[in-house]
Amino acid sequence: MKQPKTKTIRRGAFGLTMGLSARDLGTALEMTAPFSFRAGAVPQPRPGFDIYQLMITPACGLSRVTSVGQFIPTDGDGAALRAAFDALETDLARAFGPGERLDGAAPGRSLAVGPSWTSALASGAWLLNTRWLAYSGATLDDGLESVVLAARAIKSEQGFLLLQYQFANIAEAEAELEDWPFRVRG
Repeated sequence: MKQPKTKTIRRGAFGLTMGLSARDLGTALEMTAPFSFRAGAVPQPRPGFDIYQLMITPACGLSRVTSVGQFIPTDGDGAALRAAFDALETDLARAFGPGERLDGAAPGRSLAVGPSWTSALASGAWLLNTRWLAYSGATLDDGLESVVLAARAIKSEQGFLLLQYQFANIAEAEAELEDWPFRVRG
């Protein structure tokens, strides 16, 4: 007798797995660039995130999922943005173990870019991100190679979070993109 399929709950990547084809996803996809698709929905959405960008190549399938969170109104010191970042970082650390956090000046950048922390973040002079890497001992499974959480600011009063999952096939997928014959090279 055939056993019914059970839905596997995954810890990361919004319920998506490495190597899925666009057809496997079973959701509407909008191509935004070669091998880059915006998904209208994912199996396990995360509250506060509503844009899901997927890298899917013909040979490798799904290799990267990047999600952009909703805008977070904040002030010059970024209190609301930092609080949202810290809360999500804590949640991800429960799943993947401690990550490597960078909360400081970007290498080679001057901090004389504006009067506030969010202005420095918006200009790229300041970075706030945490990453979990398979080779650094993070507890990643389901083919995940890395997870990155980053805070971004658009201006001193508004920011958002970015959450990216990369699978173990990312290097092959990027090579496939590089070798794509119709790629526009700058």
